[in-house]
Amino acid sequence: MSKITEAEFREYAKNNAIRRAAVVKTPEGYVLIIELTWKEGLHTLYTQRKQPRAWASIDRMVEYLQRHELQLKSIELQLDGST
Repeated sequence: MSKITEAEFREYAKNNAIRRAAVVKTPEGYVLIIELTWKEGLHTLYTQRKQPRAWASIDRMVEYLQRHELQLKSIELQLDGST
């Protein structure tokens, strides 16, 4: 799995380049993993501090997506930690 920055993620979402998005529950919190339309593999959203971007709750993740106007068509929820 490769890493993408929050800026890259916002750009991909703006350009409808996200084929699939999944929220995965991890010990650190809820992590967003995406599949792009033009690049193979899965990509995990990372912070500028090179840590996976994790939210304490799904509500907070949704607030983040709305605040940045990231219009994803759908998001898959995976509670078992696998992708």
